[in-house]
Amino acid sequence: MKIALDASSVGRYPCDICGKVYRQAGTRNRHKKNHFNVSFKCWMCPSEFSRRYTLQNHIRDIHGMLM
Repeated sequence: MKIALDASSVGRYPCDICGKVYRQAGTRNRHKKNHFNVSFKCWMCPSEFSRRYTLQNHIRDIHGMLM
């Protein structure tokens, strides 16, 4: 049996910094990290990323190296 979501139950996790609303708390929490000056810098080019796994994917896909 499917349960229909009403409009009030969708998007109930707002970012307290910018106000963007998310359906899941985990997604909102991951988003909030983007507001801080945490960056992972590529040592082979000037690229920077807010998440370590994004840097790892970049190094693998762009520079052809495994980490």
